[in-house]
Amino acid sequence: CSGTTCTYTATQAGDFTITVGEGGTTIQGTATIHTTTPSQLTSIVLNPTSVNMQTGQQQSFTATGNDQNGNPYSLSNPTWTTSGGGTLSPTGTTATYTATQPGDFTITVEEGGTGIQGIATIQVEPTETSALWIICGVLLALGIAAGAGYWIWGRPKV
Repeated sequence: CSGTTCTYTATQAGDFTITVGEGGTTIQGTATIHTTTPSQLTSIVLNPTSVNMQTGQQQSFTATGNDQNGNPYSLSNPTWTTSGGGTLSPTGTTATYTATQPGDFTITVEEGGTGIQGIATIQVEPTETSALWIICGVLLALGIAAGAGYWIWGRPKV
């Protein structure tokens, strides 16, 4: 303390009493201080947490941070990634995923360098037209193979 000014720096959460006295007298004053632990990011939740999609469809995801008490915590530097199967267009705490191929994939968001992540799972099914094109492609390949065999081994003798 210096003169009539004193600075207190809390080093832990709790209730504390500061007592100040005038030197050489019995005059004292007290102050009670209540300190809390600063809010810290402890988890990130993606909404939705799981989706089923078809190729060509889009889905938006929203990331929400929570502190040690389960209260909302602002995410200031979210980094979005995907394991594949589509493209990801992030903007702050939201991202839009566009499915481009069938399979099981994930989207992950991490708050800038903290290692704290939220993960959503995505299951992408082929669209019915994709399945039809696959069937048509297989039939066309079989037809070409049969035609090639006709020309290679000759026409059947009648």
